[in-house]
Amino acid sequence: MSTNVVVFGFGAILILVAIIGGGFELKEFKVPKVGWAPRLLAGVAGLVFVVWGAGMSSSSAEIPQVKASSTQEQITPAEKPVEFTIYDQLGQDRLSEQVTVLIDGKIMGQLTADNDNPRSMLTVTVPHHGGYSYMIDATKVVNVGGTLYRYAGTGQGTIQVEDHKKFELVESSTSYPWMISIMEQSELQKSQ
Repeated sequence: MSTNVVVFGFGAILILVAIIGGGFELKEFKVPKVGWAPRLLAGVAGLVFVVWGAGMSSSSAEIPQVKASSTQEQITPAEKPVEFTIYDQLGQDRLSEQVTVLIDGKIMGQLTADNDNPRSMLTVTVPHHGGYSYMIDATKVVNVGGTLYRYAGTGQGTIQVEDHKKFELVESSTSYPWMISIMEQSELQKSQ
């Protein structure tokens, strides 16, 4: 039973005593007969308790109940998109290279390098910094002794992305199929 119900009920009993003057029984609660002074005092006290109980009822309805939680929600600020760049340099004895880059399964664009434009650049935007998987689908045209050959290339892996980071396409093998990976420029410079 809530506190406001108890206070309101007690006030109602006091008002009943003031009106009837006592001499009644409620279950196991017996109220003796009282004179006019105690009846007056019971009436005033009863009104105070009834108003107080009613006031508690309406004020508790206005106060929103806060539910305690055993786990605290972690609020993180929305991350802004991250932009990074991938470069491709036309390889030796090649007439052209065309590379399609997929990040997390989505086509991000194509790099095309040829004799007129030996260095190609692709700017990629992803939702946030962190690790991303990549796939590469490529073709190259090579001139061997005056004969042109077309080779297919492929590659896959993961990269750690941060804003304005620079990556290079690196040929991992010269065998068939042609294997390509994406390597961070700073790591590539360390290995050379």
